[in-house]
Amino acid sequence: MYSAYSIQGAGLGLRRAHLGALSTAIPEGLGFLEIAPENWLHAGGRLGDTLERIAARAPLVCHGLLLNLGGPDPLDVAYVRQVKQFLDRYHVKVYGDHLTFCGASGLLYELLPMPFTAEAIERLAARIRQVQDILERTIAVENASYYCVPLQDMPEIDFITGVLEEADCALLLDINNVYVNSVNHAYDPREFLARIPASRIAYAHIAGHLRDADLIIDTHGAAVIDPVWALLEHAYAQFGVFPTLLERDENIPPLATVMREVAHIAELQAKHSAPRSPPSPNPVRPPAVNGEAPRCIAAQRTFAAYLRDPEHLPIPFDLAPTRIAVYRHAVYANIERFMGDNFPRVKACLEDARWHLMIRDYVRHHRAETSAFAHLPNEFLRYLAATEHAACPSYLGELAHFEWLENCLSIDQRRVDLTAIDRTGDLLTGEIVVNPIHRVESYRYPVHVIEAGFDTNESTEPIHLVAFRDLANEFQFLELNTLAVRLFCAIRDTPEINAAQALREISEALGRHDSTPVLAGGLDILERMRKRQLILGTRAN
Repeated sequence: MYSAYSIQGAGLGLRRAHLGALSTAIPEGLGFLEIAPENWLHAGGRLGDTLERIAARAPLVCHGLLLNLGGPDPLDVAYVRQVKQFLDRYHVKVYGDHLTFCGASGLLYELLPMPFTAEAIERLAARIRQVQDILERTIAVENASYYCVPLQDMPEIDFITGVLEEADCALLLDINNVYVNSVNHAYDPREFLARIPASRIAYAHIAGHLRDADLIIDTHGAAVIDPVWALLEHAYAQFGVFPTLLERDENIPPLATVMREVAHIAELQAKHSAPRSPPSPNPVRPPAVNGEAPRCIAAQRTFAAYLRDPEHLPIPFDLAPTRIAVYRHAVYANIERFMGDNFPRVKACLEDARWHLMIRDYVRHHRAETSAFAHLPNEFLRYLAATEHAACPSYLGELAHFEWLENCLSIDQRRVDLTAIDRTGDLLTGEIVVNPIHRVESYRYPVHVIEAGFDTNESTEPIHLVAFRDLANEFQFLELNTLAVRLFCAIRDTPEINAAQALREISEALGRHDSTPVLAGGLDILERMRKRQLILGTRAN
């Protein structure tokens, strides 16, 4: 299937720490880059511009996180169609996701272990085929690391090969995961590789990990160790050379440091450059499944329910506490870190214990639906709006909305077109062009200045803010009085009248017989908006 690889050589997972360097130049020897579409869907502004530059310089592959291929909830078809548009836009060579699920009755934003059962193979393969039909391409699924399994009727390798055969899809062979699982579950990694159908390999991953007390944790947070390098070299000797990518997700060093590991991949590829295509062993076919309510779905829902509420529910399936704890901690840590990064002032305004109580309540009760990380702050707003928090400051909801607004405008995918705009035109008589990337909002609290320890008394008058993204892609805002907001909305919404006309109407409404002071004050406000780039200028003749 993948005897002629659509990518070549040694690749690297694209991380934000390296965006600046990679948007300037692609290092010699870097054959391709990998991104998670969930991190980039709907990303505009500076982030979107950076991806455009990088995509123009290097081949891209996409490795998804939240397709929820194995999940019991209905497949998010609308999201798959968004992914298709993304893949087409950036000419992505290979796309896939994990042989996992990541939620039940809502997403949990962690890769959770599949039941190793014939029912799970059948269901997972059907969903993979559905995705492939929508995308009009074969996808590559990854063998995932796992620490415990909700149900297990067969070995991991039988489950993987059964899915590949039943779904007729490709494999993203993660060498580090083979090693991690072989240690954690006591099997021979070379015997595992001997069962892999070579013709289905699209490309491979290699990464570092963390050795805990009695487990190896797949963190992608350290350098690749010698036994994993040796296993990669063994795979090259067995299958011939295939494209291989280095993953580094935590403790990310400078680009030059990770490129040394990428270069080592290339060295091993050169050492085993002679093409080999051994016959693939026949996979073990799973038995046929009958029944309307597969027990794998019930097991997944039980597993996910425990992860949502481990304080009140028993550990399911007699799983080892230390093993399921890996998932319990990961689910909570992922969500807490993401919400803290996107709502730092909300977090700062709450006591640490109160913040964690809120996030635990969010995990327990909120059923998140979005698969794009850019829209995950929307989920927190939905949670706050639907939940009473009597012990929290009364301004909390408005402060969260303002922080959400910054995220919303920062990633807005629209671009500002400065053609046919006179940047120095007369703002009183000309047709004013407003920066399209803005929002006008009114608050009861001064959310733009709230910090920890703020007095909770609300304002007697509405606080009007115009938030916008300037031409340098920076988030900005202006506090305006009621008349200034009225002027801004008038010139934005009725371009057929100029600012002078709008100001005269305002003057008349105020009962002023002499409009000169209103015109002068209005022009001062408009010039301040132009200086800040909320107003771009006037329409050129």
